[in-house]
Parts: sequence; C-alpha cells; structure tokens
Amino acid sequence: MSEHLRNAGLAHAYAGRRVLVIGGTGFIGHNLVVRLSALGARVTAASRGKSAHADPFPADVRFQPLDIAEIADLIDVVGSYDFIFSVAGRTGAAQSNVNVLADLRVNLLGQYNLLEACRQVAPCVRIVVASSRLVYGKPEFLPVTEVHPTNPTSSYGINTLAAEKYHLLYSAQHGLRSTVMRITVPYGPFFPLTDRPHGIVNAFIRTAAEGGTITIYGNGMQLRDVIYIDDLVDGMLLTALCEEACGKIYNIGSGQPCPLIDIARRVVDIAERGRIETVPWPQAARAVETGDFWSDTTRLRQTICWQPDTELATGIARSVAYFRGRGGALPAVPPLRRG
Repeated sequence: MSEHLRNAGLAHAYAGRRVLVIGGTGFIGHNLVVRLSALGARVTAASRGKSAHADPFPADVRFQPLDIAEIADLIDVVGSYDFIFSVAGRTGAAQSNVNVLADLRVNLLGQYNLLEACRQVAPCVRIVVASSRLVYGKPEFLPVTEVHPTNPTSSYGINTLAAEKYHLLYSAQHGLRSTVMRITVPYGPFFPLTDRPHGIVNAFIRTAAEGGTITIYGNGMQLRDVIYIDDLVDGMLLTALCEEACGKIYNIGSGQPCPLIDIARRVVDIAERGRIETVPWPQAARAVETGDFWSDTTRLRQTICWQPDTELATGIARSVAYFRGRGGALPAVPPLRRG
C-alpha cells in the first residue's frame, strides 16, 4: 500500500473519532498523539505528568492527568472513547530488577486496572497495548515468532508478560476488543528531551548529536531488530482498525537484524560527530541481556497488509535532524544521564 493511500485510509477511519493515548507524553505516545491529531481524531493524551517535550502537542489535543495504578482514575476517564492506545509503562530491564514493586505497580497493576475499568464502563472500546520483545527472553530460535517460548530475564519482562495474559483473558472471558503488540527496538523523533532516551538507538543518536561517546557493551556484534517510530505508529493504527486482530498477539519490528556496532557507526557517520567505545559488560546489564534478537512479523503483515517503509539510514538521518533542532525550535539537548 502506498503512503498516500495509507494516509487517506487512516484519515477516513480516525477523523472525528475519540481516541485516548495512555502514556501520551512518552516517546511512542507523543508520536501517536501527533499522528492521530493530523488524521483528524479527537485526541486525549493521558499521563501522570505533563509533557516534557520541547515540541508541544497540537492545539486540539486535550491533556488528561491519569495514574493507571489507580483504578478510580481510569473508571472516571475511559468511558467516552472509541479507541484506547495503552503505551504507558516503566522501561528498563536492569532497572526493573532493582525496583521490582514500582515496575509491578505500573506495568502489571496498571494494565489490569485498565482492563477492569473498560469492562465496567467501556466494554466496546477498541484497545491496543504496547508490549515488548523482552517477554521472550533469550531466543531459542531466530527469527522469533509469536509462538516462541516466553522466559523473561527481568522483572519488566515478567510483569509485561503477565499484563499480556490479562489482556487475552479479558478478551476471551469478557469480550473486550484488545490486541497485544510486542515491539522490538523503536527509535526516532519526539523523545522527551529531559529524560533518558527511550531505547538504545535513541541513546546512540542523542549522544552522537551532542558530540559524546557512544558506549557499547562487549564487542557490539549482538544483533537487534530496530523500527522507525513512524512505521511503528502506522502498524498500531492499522491494527486498531482490524477486528480480526482482537484477542491476539503480534510482533512488530523491521524483521531485519543489524549488529549494534554497525548501527552506532551509521549514527556517527550521519551525525558527523561522536565516537564509539566498547567496554566490558556490567553485571546488571549482562544479567538481562537476551543475545541476538530479531522478530518474525509475518503474522502482522498478513493480517493488516503492513510493512515498515523506512530504511535505517533514513530513520537515523531524520532522528539526528530532530535532536539537533533542524526545522524546529528545539532547545539545546541536555546531557545524557548515565546509570
């Protein structure tokens, strides 16, 4: 499907529709909000705190304070929407093993609360929830299909996997129209500039744009499947329109493996700044490392006639331009916090 036809179809489907993006101030959420607004949807961005983005939301977007760990908040909010995209959550596999209860509160209890609130006051709403490749753990075969065993190496992966199962349970037992999307490694513009970059590729891009040193653990030959944010957003929007996808799980990624060291080299070449350093694995990072990973996206491609269109070099160039502020009034990028 051409980009023009896809955009026209999405605009026809979403124009005037009421859409709630939970986690709308985060990386994926902000991109969803901006895209949905451009398509003519009536968008509400929900989050515990207002956006830290240098780029404000479009003027027609409403902000809704919301803590998904509080079910009363959700019951008060979810009843008036046609679509809910749930992309809220704590990220970071190693960090989740340090603060297990905080991760459980948001990534598991928050999703359970969303489902229970929808069961009570919005049983017909269409839900798409963001999951992660980290539910699989260390791959037993590649590429990873949706039937691959799930053996997470972190509390984040465990809580995310349990949340998936609640979405499938509520779909089967209560008829909720929910779809789980297991995302690989997204990257691209619209990351909150005051926070840690979402994902390793965004960290590479931002560090290089600052003229800093990209640190890679080990030799950097571990393979990753990375997806540009526009392709991810299109896949999520198309999935939400597909009734066949209700009650199912889909991988979403580029399906194209690339060594991390090669991604970092492309970033430095395109940014024309920065350098790369390889260092020994820290114990906390090694404990959650999954090894090589890339996903099989056949199921999603066949269901919604979708495929990622953005080449890695193109996506990196667009992202570098964003972080440098080309074509926009961005402030200087603050230092990348390590730890």
